[in-house]
Amino acid sequence: MCSILGIINFKDTTLDIAQEVLNEMNKTMGHRGPDQNGFFRNNYVCFLHNRLSVIDVENGLQPMTVNFEGKVYTIIYNGEIYNADDLRKELISCGVHFKTHCDTEVVVYSYAVWGKNCSEKLNGIYAFAIYDASKEQVYLSRDRMGVKPFFYTMLGNTLIFASEIKAILKHPQINAEIDSEGIWQLLYLSPMRPFNNGIFKNILEISPGYHGTFDINGLNLYKYWTLKAYILEDKENDIIEKTRFLLTDAIHKQLVSDVPLCTFLSGGLDSSVITSVAKSKKQNSACNSNDGESSHCSPENESILSSYSFEYEGNKTHFTQTSFQPESDDDYAVWLANYLGTKHTVLTAGQQKIADLLQTAVKARDLPGMADIDSSLLFYCSEVKKRHTVALSGECSDEIFGGYPWFYRAEMLNRDFFPWIHDPESRVFFFNSDFAKPKQGLDFVKQMYLDSKNECPLIKSESQSMRTSRIATWLSVKWFMSSLLERKDTKENQILNIISICSSVMITSFIKVLAMFFFCSVL
Repeated sequence: MCSILGIINFKDTTLDIAQEVLNEMNKTMGHRGPDQNGFFRNNYVCFLHNRLSVIDVENGLQPMTVNFEGKVYTIIYNGEIYNADDLRKELISCGVHFKTHCDTEVVVYSYAVWGKNCSEKLNGIYAFAIYDASKEQVYLSRDRMGVKPFFYTMLGNTLIFASEIKAILKHPQINAEIDSEGIWQLLYLSPMRPFNNGIFKNILEISPGYHGTFDINGLNLYKYWTLKAYILEDKENDIIEKTRFLLTDAIHKQLVSDVPLCTFLSGGLDSSVITSVAKSKKQNSACNSNDGESSHCSPENESILSSYSFEYEGNKTHFTQTSFQPESDDDYAVWLANYLGTKHTVLTAGQQKIADLLQTAVKARDLPGMADIDSSLLFYCSEVKKRHTVALSGECSDEIFGGYPWFYRAEMLNRDFFPWIHDPESRVFFFNSDFAKPKQGLDFVKQMYLDSKNECPLIKSESQSMRTSRIATWLSVKWFMSSLLERKDTKENQILNIISICSSVMITSFIKVLAMFFFCSVL
């Protein structure tokens, strides 16, 4: 969607950093924001930003500086706030006078009015930094699920942060080094990685649900949100209705855009629900009731929703059933598109095209990822971008609703390694043992798994099956889902802005559904 870049030093100065260096660092993330770029700097703070315009295209240039009650605040922000309209009304009642319609202004005034408590009020996906001039500090915050990246490193007294690792590595004094722990994480966990670690030595990431400040005393980060375990008291019918409301409400919130919008329709349940709800909302929005007696509809093309499905060349001939994909979805996507009346396009990726984009996909992620899955996504998004800037997709519903085998196959969860990695040692033997240190590496990563598993909040009185389901969800959300969301952010931001509904829903109001189903125990 956008990129943020900051260099801050309140003890010394940042004036010794040449503007050319800053520009080169920012240029590495130009694909994330091709529409506009801007910068702010004084003696202590350098902020740079690349923008992909979605809301209030004309007035949302960043960094954005506002003045409230005699104090000055400057923000760089990457994300989307789904309750921006509600917060805007609340802030107006507090004396704020808005000059734009973009959510960036809502975020910076939220900090001006509520200070460090602002993150708890935000419903959305975000990574932002706000320079509070009166306090000589910078406030930093990342969304609850870590959809938006926030990498950082310390260089003496200087904090350097960015949306992508490559921007930090472009700094002339930062070296691209990987120690044993980084190697082990790549060989045993890739494409997953710890959510607070950038693999490269001394490059870290603000954890999901964390915020904090950087001032003359250094960087201090704190947790403002985490999943908790509760007892579920709702009846089945109430759960169904709440789920229906939260899901449709979240989808409706994603449809706000000042640029062309479409959906990704695979034919699976998640993307099918999203496309159906989006089509209904779009059609209803095109028809305005007139005192309940008649209705006026906009021209037909304004109510037509575009949808896309994707397939590999030769997939129909060579498709093989697996526990992750028991059947092909292709035919379902076309059938549903015809049923709903969307303007549907099937995009096919050829084998050579996928191979040609493999290196580009790795560069986009800064790390090895999902190989052909990543390169094909880059290809598809480049084709979609020819007509649309924003797309809604169904991602991570399996993590929320228990769609993977390890949710119901206890033997996959009870072993001493992540259940989605079937053979953790398959890659390490490609490397010299003196370099890879396979035994120490496997022990190190196994301990990471056990530590993460033991962090899962549990309820003593729950059944073993509920405990298994809860742990499976915890691990899936903390690891597997984080990887998918990071892939969405890095790959699609090479081309366009993808709003992953099932992840965004979870991050916003759908967190409540996750709690109802997996972080609550049934009485």
